[in-house]
This record gives sequence, C-alpha cells and structure tokens, in this order.
Amino acid sequence: FKRFLSLLSKEAACDVLEWSFMQDLTNDGNAVLCLDMDGGALFNDGSPHQNMQYKEAWSLNKYATRDIQKGEEITEKYDKFTKTEIDL
Repeated sequence: FKRFLSLLSKEAACDVLEWSFMQDLTNDGNAVLCLDMDGGALFNDGSPHQNMQYKEAWSLNKYATRDIQKGEEITEKYDKFTKTEIDL
C-alpha cells in the first residue's frame, strides 16, 4: 500500500488516504483495507431525500430524481450498496 501511494501524485495519494478505511466484510473478525474511489465517493448521503440515483446497479450513469436548485448539493442514498453487492 505504501508503494502504491508513493507512485501517485501528492494530491491523488491524499485522496486515496482520505477514502481508505478498515472493514470486516465477511464477519469473521478480520478487517481488510478498503478504498472507496467509485463515483459514489463524490456524493454525500441524502437518505431518505436524495436527489440523484443510478440508472442501474453498479452503473456510473446517474439521473436526477427531481429538479436540483442552483447551489444545491447533489446527494445519493448510501444504503443502496450492500455487502452482497460487493465483488470480492
């Protein structure tokens, strides 16, 4: 991981560190290092009143669920992603 970070620009390495976290994905007590750099990492959770959705599961194609006002934050629904959808 350290070598991977060293190959990135300082800005990209900072982003990777900001979006890295430890999680027990299999409930066996062993946490793994996860990195959330998909398109969803760019949006905050707006549940239950998010204003953006994906056209289909694991697609980067998104659409507005309603008119979004100028200056309004674009949000998604985080709980749409479940452990069963994670490609291990």
